[in-house]
Amino acid sequence: MILWITSYGRSGNTFFRVVLHHLYNVNTFAAFNASEVLLNAGADRLVGYKELPPPLQAAVKVGNASQIKRALDELETSPELFIFKTHAWATDLF
Repeated sequence: MILWITSYGRSGNTFFRVVLHHLYNVNTFAAFNASEVLLNAGADRLVGYKELPPPLQAAVKVGNASQIKRALDELETSPELFIFKTHAWATDLF
């Protein structure tokens, strides 16, 4: 299952991710126009940052829209929860 945290930059989604991580022990991913500046500051543990799942990471690296869609569809049908932070519009994803 996928849950999207979509917002404009500087709108509080990082704070929301910190709350999710510290209150509920939930980790999150950054994808699609969402730079993870916390990595540069060494604060990835603060927000509960995780690297993209390998199939999605490979698809994003190649930039193949149909491969990205397949990887997301696979994650959507999984019983595991994947929470993605993004600043992309839905039309920007594919």
